[in-house]
Amino acid sequence: MDKQKSLRACEMFRTLDNFEIGKISSEAVERGFVKGNVIFTEGEKGDYVYIVTEGLVKTSKYSLNGKEGILDIFIKGDLLEPTYVFCGDSYPYSATALSKVKVLLVRKEKIVTLMEKYPGVALQIMQNVSKRLLSAYCKLQEKNTEKVEQRIAKILLVLFKKVGNELSITREEIANMVGTTFETVIRFTSSIKKEKILETGKRKIKIINEQKLRLIAEGFRKSSFSPQLNDSREKKLLACNA
Repeated sequence: MDKQKSLRACEMFRTLDNFEIGKISSEAVERGFVKGNVIFTEGEKGDYVYIVTEGLVKTSKYSLNGKEGILDIFIKGDLLEPTYVFCGDSYPYSATALSKVKVLLVRKEKIVTLMEKYPGVALQIMQNVSKRLLSAYCKLQEKNTEKVEQRIAKILLVLFKKVGNELSITREEIANMVGTTFETVIRFTSSIKKEKILETGKRKIKIINEQKLRLIAEGFRKSSFSPQLNDSREKKLLACNA
């Protein structure tokens, strides 16, 4: 792994000069995980911040009865997670590899020192934290105000934007992100598959018609999961979103 190149891919470090990047890379620890491996667990004491350099990572919290709630998906260049720098000595959630994953570990104290020395680094971290807080607020609002099919469609669109047009993730993991049942996700994805909005296979989902999926997410169009809009209104909405 080219550690300096991997650090440059992380938005937080892009303002640093080559000397500082070299210092961080010399201290950073490389680790690799296979799909399904736990990277760290909620409550575990940790001295490092993780930077994803390859693959997909999910962060989760578990209820008292063991039900998983997926908080977010992290990709190459993401920091796991800047809020940890400010909130104590233990990880606030668990992180698990969704694919073959490589990470760089940087000591938390090093991140704090960089924030004190370079305002650009501090600004990037604060922007990252702000985005995640806003995302969490929006998810809570959506759960209280939107129908389940809208929430599933929005999660799919977010994942496709992060990962690409083909998504390797289980229906159960989608359900855990949305806060619904596995069966509900199966019924919804099956219904929009019939409408040629998605293609689905074993652990694989591919978007076919992003415009229609976006209309479902915004509540403008109903899938066969529920009554549909009439064709003329649908065409008008598609034209507006072209």
